[in-house]
Amino acid sequence: MRAFLSSPRRRKRLGYLGVALALVGTAVGIGVTHQDTAHHFRQRFHGGPPQVVVTPRHAPFTAADRRRAEEALQVF
Repeated sequence: MRAFLSSPRRRKRLGYLGVALALVGTAVGIGVTHQDTAHHFRQRFHGGPPQVVVTPRHAPFTAADRRRAEEALQVF
């Protein structure tokens, strides 16, 4: 271990690593222990049947429609 710490470069890098780990550890500790500060709202569910979203049918896109769209896009 003494040979490992004999290099000034290694000591400097080990110091940077220690500071980085301390910062990350502090951030994780705050994130874990900090309580939620959001306002809690009461959920309101209705007793009726669920609403079902119906997707529209597929609309045909003809070659003439494509040409008109391309002409309009060329203006921009």
